[in-house]
Amino acid sequence: INSSATQVSFGGQLGGDQVNSTDALALSRDRLVFNLSQASSVSVNSFLNGSVLAPNAAVTGSGHLEGTLIANSLAPSANGSKLELGYEPFVTLSPVPEPDAGALLMAGLGALAFLSRRRRPPRPPLGASG
Repeated sequence: INSSATQVSFGGQLGGDQVNSTDALALSRDRLVFNLSQASSVSVNSFLNGSVLAPNAAVTGSGHLEGTLIANSLAPSANGSKLELGYEPFVTLSPVPEPDAGALLMAGLGALAFLSRRRRPPRPPLGASG
């Protein structure tokens, strides 16, 4: 979506109010770009699905942007609230134990010993009697 506006404000309900929204904007957020090439200021005060390309703009807001932001600067709003960018809560994973260094060393030495025993003895030179 191309715009030549110099001051842009996103407010209201733009693409649902959650990451898993089923409306049209949310479903196509990976293909939606707001191209604001002339904007000097952009304010995002709602949940916005899609990417914002505003390379000359100072961006502020207290909303949520589910996408990529390319801007000149990003700062808190006048009241101190900050724009949230693509927040996905971390999922706690169960730890995977790492092998012990001593066990790895012993396994490596064992493999070297096994390979050295499998080597054939050298052939005697031609013409040597044996």
